[in-house]
Amino acid sequence: MGRVVRSLTIGFIAVPGVKLFQYAGHHLLTIINICLSLAVLLLFYAAGKLNNSSGEKSPAGGTAASFAGRYGLSGRENEIAELVIMSDDSINELAEQMAISGRAFQRSLTAIYEKTGTKSRLGLLRLYYECLAEEEAARERYRGNLLRAISHDLRTPLAGIMGTAEILIGRDRDGGAEKYLSGYNRSWSRFLKRL
Repeated sequence: MGRVVRSLTIGFIAVPGVKLFQYAGHHLLTIINICLSLAVLLLFYAAGKLNNSSGEKSPAGGTAASFAGRYGLSGRENEIAELVIMSDDSINELAEQMAISGRAFQRSLTAIYEKTGTKSRLGLLRLYYECLAEEEAARERYRGNLLRAISHDLRTPLAGIMGTAEILIGRDRDGGAEKYLSGYNRSWSRFLKRL
């Protein structure tokens, strides 16, 4: 796909770019090229090419919801787990807050312990924070992969455009287009340095 994009970019931007540069100047041409490059980036994104290479999905949703989903907790068990994890109150005080009996609260808490493989409130809290750390690491990996993909997908066509401009400078026999192509090439060099 990169070669196709590079070829199309060269064909539709670099060659007519000389005429455009004569009329617009390098600042406007740089803005136009940035817009076109962003359009290519959006096409890549729409085609799914910017998904991270490890096959991970973007971490979404709240931590409590993903914790409940990971261990198959029911809605009521999820509410109880959140209360137990987030509060320092006793089990009886938590049961009162939820307007259920202490015995029903304890049964649900025991079911949570069995599903999560923990034996105590402290074990549940430790497991919750381990899940939180894993999700944060997954988000960081996802962000890093996305930024690498964006950078690569922008640099590849831009390098092709710059290479074409250099080739055209070398082929310019009369020297008329050289100043335009040099300005064009300088604009892209500045843009690539910012990437």
